[in-house]
Amino acid sequence: VKVLDVATNKVVKTIDIGREPHGLAITHDGKLVLVPSLKGSDLLTLVDANTGSIKGAIPLGMPSHHVAISPDDRFAYVTLMEAGELVVLSLPDLKVIKRIGKLEGPNYVVFSPGGKYAYLSESQNDSILVIDATKHEIAARIPVGEMPDHLDISPDGKLLYVANNFSDNVSVVDLATRKQVTVIPVGKGPHGIAVTPDGKKVYVSNGGQDTVSVIDTAAGKVINTVTVGKNPEHVISLVKEGRQMVYVNSLEKHAIIALDAANDKIVDTIDVGPDPHQMAYRPPK
Repeated sequence: VKVLDVATNKVVKTIDIGREPHGLAITHDGKLVLVPSLKGSDLLTLVDANTGSIKGAIPLGMPSHHVAISPDDRFAYVTLMEAGELVVLSLPDLKVIKRIGKLEGPNYVVFSPGGKYAYLSESQNDSILVIDATKHEIAARIPVGEMPDHLDISPDGKLLYVANNFSDNVSVVDLATRKQVTVIPVGKGPHGIAVTPDGKKVYVSNGGQDTVSVIDTAAGKVINTVTVGKNPEHVISLVKEGRQMVYVNSLEKHAIIALDAANDKIVDTIDVGPDPHQMAYRPPK
């Protein structure tokens, strides 16, 4: 795991996980990093976010894919795609408290801003599962496009944006009605997706086209396409010194590409080494 200082866009630390990391999430108090391992291990690694030291690991029984943390830091949801499970962890005592099984390609998961619900892409069933996060139970299923991948929620918590990998579009879901209300064509093979903190734009990485599509949320359409290098997968958006920034990984360049959301221009290419994947951001204290 590489640690970047976004003030300088420099790598400041490398943390040896000792197994192949895939996803990544940071607790909202900024103290703990959770790192799933996709291949060769069933362990979820726990890293001290301040020191970079390994605090331990939780065996999950099978390799894991992605992880999301509830806004109150009480729970973590971990997807086990191969096993067809969503694992629920209690973070205060770092224990597995529930497994939701018999899922079809559980992939990416996000919590609603208030933490009452979580949304899980069920990639092999072309749907989004609504999880009641108070009971850790499936509450509803929302049909979307083909092979839904990553998800993000608008800052007001009203809309869910879904990157549909096989149908080359983005589903916009009204979370009040739990219905798809708009479909926005993007590039080929959309994978990652991120809504800017002000909610005005959505950035979508097109892994089959080596580009990022920029969606104007008010217009409901793509307004720009940025070439970033081969195999862009993950996207995050954040505020840096008052500017809204977007970071995209590039497997070809072994780098993270930084975009300025004001003009969609590439402002930096950060060398991080082979196969960069998931990113997570800890705001400055």
